[in-house]
Amino acid sequence: MDEQPSVGRFRVQARIGTGGMGEVYLASAPGPRGVAKNVALKLIRGLYQEDREFLDMFMEEAKVSFLLTHPNIVQTYEIGQVDGHYFLVMEYVDGITLGRSGCEGLN
Repeated sequence: MDEQPSVGRFRVQARIGTGGMGEVYLASAPGPRGVAKNVALKLIRGLYQEDREFLDMFMEEAKVSFLLTHPNIVQTYEIGQVDGHYFLVMEYVDGITLGRSGCEGLN
């Protein structure tokens, strides 16, 4: 059986992108009887896991993202921690990235 890496209950499928402090992965949230939902999983980069300032910024991002509700903003479903590694679980939107759309100056 081909085992996928996981973060908690989420099965990581592929890296979507990286940013200043984090990495975003396409992951699946498994449910009962083989039902699964694709999600975006954001993790703090390994070198910043122990940096209090980055952890505080990540937690502030999580707080703000839970308050935002708009059709043009992905929803944040949950925040979690596994083995000292914090992560955000967000809505996955399949499509081209802003950078690949020709609007690089907007991201």
